[in-house]
Amino acid sequence: MNVYHVFVEVFEDSSVYFAAKKNWPENASKSLSWAKSVKEEFPHSERPLVEKYLEFKGVSKRINLASELSKKEAGLLKNNLIRKYFNSKCLNVQMKTFVELSTMNKQEITKLLEGDVLRAEQLIEIFDYIASEYELLAFESMSSIL
Repeated sequence: MNVYHVFVEVFEDSSVYFAAKKNWPENASKSLSWAKSVKEEFPHSERPLVEKYLEFKGVSKRINLASELSKKEAGLLKNNLIRKYFNSKCLNVQMKTFVELSTMNKQEITKLLEGDVLRAEQLIEIFDYIASEYELLAFESMSSIL
């Protein structure tokens, strides 16, 4: 069953975090609570998302970019978004393994999706749509317009 979503979380300082998840925390207090527990358990760990939640008391704006994805599809889409929008404002780390969602790589994507050519084409279309919709914003000034 396809139950994953790809979200972008935008903080007041315009920093962003991309996530592929089944669900997102329901509210800022849950996000803050999670960040505090991680910081307590790993006090010397530097996790950018945890630090942002602590800095902004769990408050951010979230956009659901895509829904009805498998775990693998959501991961591919998220990794491509990180790669496209990676800059000093992106809190994610770039993944070591990367498959570009483009028509040139349709065969490789189809293989990763266990031979589903139609789904590979749909995933490429989803990425292209998200990239074109947010191209002008580049997520840098997104917090001011949301």
